[in-house]
Amino acid sequence: MSDDKTQSWYDIADQHEPAWMPLIGDDGMGIFGCWCGAPYDGDDNGMAWYADHIAALGASDYINEYWANWAGIVEAPTGQLSRDAVARELADYSVVMDQASQVYDDLTGGRISKPNTAARHVISEARDSFDEFAAHDLIEALYADMETDADRKALVDYAESLHPGVLGAYQARVEHRAVRAAELAKEANPS
Repeated sequence: MSDDKTQSWYDIADQHEPAWMPLIGDDGMGIFGCWCGAPYDGDDNGMAWYADHIAALGASDYINEYWANWAGIVEAPTGQLSRDAVARELADYSVVMDQASQVYDDLTGGRISKPNTAARHVISEARDSFDEFAAHDLIEALYADMETDADRKALVDYAESLHPGVLGAYQARVEHRAVRAAELAKEANPS
């Protein structure tokens, strides 16, 4: 066995019968499985025990993911890959990816739509988007009806804490509406 923490494939082959096959990677080969006859330990995780076994041999994360979660779904009991099962899972995956993309896009105000985006980024953008909508709604609904400058200032301070720049955006919308109303009135009563 080599002195460093990584075992050579020769060392592993002495203990196990790894199933080597061409896999995309730096060295072009990778461990897909092991034919050592590792005993099933009786847990209810399906093939998860096997994923743990080949992880110890240095199998890639995606190979471990396959054995832990997919082998029992896409392989026949004989170990042969079921093209029908793979096609069904890929069809479901496609629907999930499409739907997740639409949800991300809507929740983040159009800022994120890639379905593989890390959840923490989607959640952060969604919270920012909700705060922005809340701030705009507060200003829109209440600002004009506030009776005192102190009340307006308190509202603006709170809305600005949710989304900076909300007062300026509100004032721009009010000005735009006034200009548009004047244009419509002029069109309705040309003199």
